Amino acid sequence: MPLKTKIAKGISLSCITVSDLLKARHLFVDLLGLEVKDHQEAYNWMEVGGEEGSLLGIGQESKEESCCLTKAGTNAIVSVEVYNLDEAIKHLKSKKIKFHGEIIEIPHEVKMILFEDFDGNKFWLIQAID
Repeated sequence: MPLKTKIAKGISLSCITVSDLLKARHLFVDLLGLEVKDHQEAYNWMEVGGEEGSLLGIGQESKEESCCLTKAGTNAIVSVEVYNLDEAIKHLKSKKIKFHGEIIEIPHEVKMILFEDFDGNKFWLIQAID
């Protein structure tokens, strides 16, 4: 049954987990020529992109606080941006969608939570913070 109200804005970011953020920066920036669009050192996180609007988020695997909940080399995760994260979570949970962990908030940037589809593929559900 189609939704009466749109929940998702679109696909905003794909991300990967790496073992070494500096090595990833070397590959994507120095060797491929992409630009660093955002770097959150406290979260072991960087976003790179080119002339087009798409971004690749790169998080360093860590046992400490980090944006990455997956192992390096095992994933590429697409982010689905929503208008209201709390409402989207409530709606998806009512449809038996499984979530992992709690909402992660990066102040003045984004709040997000990991969920999975019916096959176990993981996605970030995100809301930009204005």
